Amino acid sequence: MKKIQEIFIKYGSEYLQKFARNMPRSHRKAIEAIINCRSKGLGGQIFYCKECDEYHYSYHSCQNRHCPICQNDKADKWVEKQKKLLLPLNYFLGTFTIPAELRDFCRKNQKLFYNLHF
Repeated sequence: MKKIQEIFIKYGSEYLQKFARNMPRSHRKAIEAIINCRSKGLGGQIFYCKECDEYHYSYHSCQNRHCPICQNDKADKWVEKQKKLLLPLNYFLGTFTIPAELRDFCRKNQKLFYNLHF
């Protein structure tokens, strides 16, 4: 089990109880997917191994694009592909803070906000 899954299993319901009403639905779905990834929650398949004469159970993956358990290989490949697109120069990261009065609105309307901002 990966660390983020352990954190979500242990604290996820408490976190969601406190913040779910202010979270985008996609964030709640990602948390639920990561909690259930490769567990009984998603079911699985039974395989029989002739060599060891035993049955093995393989749980299904959630396939959520934010899941570090089942999407890590795809993420690594994507990062390598993106690195090839970079120009050979220095890059800088800019960070900004949203005024407290706008945070709730921006969080609930992320697509609109990011399109307007950028």
